Amino acid sequence: MNISQIKKFTKTEFFRNVAVLFSGSTLAQAIPLLISPILSRIYLPADFGEQSLFVSTYTVLTIIACLRYDVAIMLPKREQQARQLVVSTVSLSFIFSMIVLIIISLFYNQILEIFNLSGSAYWLYLVSISIFLKNFIQSSIYFQNRKKNFKIVAKSKVYQTLMASTVTLTAGLLWNPGSLGLIGGKISGLLQNFSYFTIKQFRELLKRENYNFKRIRVLLRRYKFFPYFSVANGFLNTLSVQLPVFLLLSFYDTVIAGFYAFGYRLIIMPLNLVSQSIKDVYFQKITEFHNENKRLWPIIRKSYLSLIKIVIAPFLALFFLIPPLFTIVFGENWTTSGEYIQIILPWLFMLFINTPMNTIPAILNKQHFLLIYNFFLVIFRFVGLYIGYAIFNDAYISLLLFSGIGVIFNIIFIIIVYFLTRKKLNEN
Repeated sequence: MNISQIKKFTKTEFFRNVAVLFSGSTLAQAIPLLISPILSRIYLPADFGEQSLFVSTYTVLTIIACLRYDVAIMLPKREQQARQLVVSTVSLSFIFSMIVLIIISLFYNQILEIFNLSGSAYWLYLVSISIFLKNFIQSSIYFQNRKKNFKIVAKSKVYQTLMASTVTLTAGLLWNPGSLGLIGGKISGLLQNFSYFTIKQFRELLKRENYNFKRIRVLLRRYKFFPYFSVANGFLNTLSVQLPVFLLLSFYDTVIAGFYAFGYRLIIMPLNLVSQSIKDVYFQKITEFHNENKRLWPIIRKSYLSLIKIVIAPFLALFFLIPPLFTIVFGENWTTSGEYIQIILPWLFMLFINTPMNTIPAILNKQHFLLIYNFFLVIFRFVGLYIGYAIFNDAYISLLLFSGIGVIFNIIFIIIVYFLTRKKLNEN
C-alpha cells in the first residue's frame, strides 16, 4: 500500500470509526496495565484465582441470561424494533439473574467444595447482579454501535476501567481485603458503566412504543434462531475459553488458577484493544454488505490477511520474551504466570485473527452450523485439561493440550467461515 492509498484509507468512515473505538480502548486498557505491577505486589495469586472464578462465572452465564437477543439488536432495519430488543434483553437478564441468586443460595456450600474455596466466599452472591449489569451494558453497546455512536462506546470503556482500577488499587493499598478488593473493583466498574448508559438512553428506551407486547413477541419470533442456536453456541464457546479457570481451580488450587488468570488478563487486554474495536465496526459493515446481498468473503479474507500482518511479529517476540518480562515487571513470584502465557500464545494468535469474524454465523442466521463445532471444542478442551491432570498431574501439560486444541479448532473455524460467505445470498 503506497502513501496515497494510506491517506485515502485514513479518510474513510471505516477507519475513523475504528480509530475512535481503538483510542477509547487504548486509554481504557492502559490504566489496569499500568497498575498491574503494583497489584501483583499487594494481592496474592490466590486472590486473582478467586477473582477469575467470579469473572468467569458471570461471563459464561451472561450468554444465557438474555437468550442472545442482544446480538440481534444490530439486525432490524427499523430503529424502533432495535429499541424493543434492548428492552426485551434487559427484562430477560433481570429474571435470569434472580434465578441465579436463588441457585447460589441453595448450593453455596457445594460450590465452595467444587472449586476448593476455603473459608467464606460471600462474593459469590454478587454474581447475579453482575450478570444483569453485564447484559445491560452489552445490549447498550450493540444499540449505540448500530447508531454509529462509537464515541459513546469508547468513553464508556474508559470510565469503566478507570472506576474499577481506582477501587481495586485503593482497596489494596488501604485495607488489604484480598480477593474482595479485586472483585469489588469489577463490580464498581460495571455499576459505573450501567449508570453511564442509563443516562444516555433512559428517555429513548422508555418510549411507549417500546412496550407493545404483541410487537415484541413477533420480533422475538423473527429472531428465534438466537435462543435456539446462538445461546448454545455462545455458551459453549465462552465456556471453552473460560474452562482453564474452572478446571485449574477444581483440579489444582487457587494459586495455579491465579497465575493463569493474572497472565491471561494482561495479555488479552492489549489483544482486545485491536480486535474488539475492529469487530464492532466490522459487525456493522458486514451487516450492511449482507443486507445489500454482496459477497462477504472478499472483505473477510482481506481482514484475515491484514490482522496476520499486524500481529505476527509482536506474537513471535512475546513468545520468547514473556517469561523474563513477567519476572522483571511483576516480581519473581510471577515467573510461572509468564510461562503459562507462553504456552497459550499460539492459541491466542489464532483467537485474535478470528475475533472480528465470530459474528458471521449470527449475521447469516447460520448459528446451527456451529453448534456441533462448539460442542466438540468444549469436549476436546475438557479432555485435554483433564489428561494433563489425571495422567501427568501437571498444569503445564494441561495448558499445552488446551492451547494445541484451540489452534486446531480456530483453523477449522476459518474453513467454516469461508464456506458460509464465499457466495452471495441469492446464490445459495
